[in-house]
This record gives sequence, structure tokens and C-alpha cells, in this order.
Amino acid sequence: MLDKELYIIGASGLGKEILATLKSSGFLKQYSFIGFIDNFEGVVNGIPIVGRNEFLTGLKKESDVLLAIGSPVVRKRILDQLLKYRHLNFITYVHPGASIYDSETIKIGRGCYIGENSILTTDIIVEDFCFLNINVSLHHDTIIRENSVLMPGVIITGGAEIGKNSYLGNNFQISDKVKIPENSLLKL
Repeated sequence: MLDKELYIIGASGLGKEILATLKSSGFLKQYSFIGFIDNFEGVVNGIPIVGRNEFLTGLKKESDVLLAIGSPVVRKRILDQLLKYRHLNFITYVHPGASIYDSETIKIGRGCYIGENSILTTDIIVEDFCFLNINVSLHHDTIIRENSVLMPGVIITGGAEIGKNSYLGNNFQISDKVKIPENSLLKL
């Protein structure tokens, strides 16, 4: 068993998809994957739900966690509860099938998830705790503020800014230099 422990916060659909992604990409080979954290009990795809958020606060050793919650409101509530615990390390995961064109000019923050087939071109900022699902396309000078969620197929062209705690639904497209206010919920 490896010393490095990993927990996925959220055992619903997004949690299951993230687990499948981590398995298929080989990412889990570096961890002892302990299980899911959620508010209900049970087993999801053979993996136990080991407890609620409070379970993580009582851990005695440093552990890595990955947030698998699609709602920015719920994500923020969880982050507000858990960020004060120094033994919890919110990891950033970038799928090996994502394309980061100019890594010198792209900043991806702590606790982010960048899904497969996503494209980030150049001069892009993705702040802490953002979730970019599969097939997200970000182009030059785009800024994604903290704790924003972009679902499959989102395309953002040059110079747009997405305010913190925002949600962009499937296949949503934003043109050049548009600024989306924080706490926005945009769906087609």
C-alpha cells in the first residue's frame, strides 16, 4: 500500500466520472485511493463512501483530496469548511489528453481539474479550485476566476473573463472580451 492517500469529495455522477478518469489515465497508481467523501453512506462502483467532510478533518496524516462537485455554491461551502485544515492538500489534475499549448503563459491554480480533450492555448489564467470538464476550449487572454465550473463543450474565445463561483453549462460559448459577473449560472 502506498503512503500517499487520496479521497474524492463527491460520490454522485461527477465523482464516478472523475474516478473513472483517474483510473483510465493511470493517475491512481501513485496513491492509496481510500474512497469517496459524501453525505450519504454506501458503495459506489465498488468504492466505499468512507464518511462526510468531517471525516477528513479528523485525519491524522497529510492526505490529497480532489473535489468532484459540479455546483459552485456547494463547492464553496465545502472549501470554506475544509481549507483551514493544513493536512488536506487539494491537488490539481490535468488529464494527459488535455492540450496545454503554451505552458509558460498559462497559469492553473491549486485544486483545479482539467478534463480530457480540453484545449488551453496561450496567456490564460485558471484560478484556484476551478473545474473544466472534458472538451473545454479556452483561447488567448481568457481568465477563469476562482471556483468556477465549465461543463463539457464550453468554448471561450480571446479575452473573456468568467467571474468567480460561476457555472457555464454544456456547450456554452462566450465571445471575445465578454466579462461574466461572479456567481453567474449560464445554461443553454
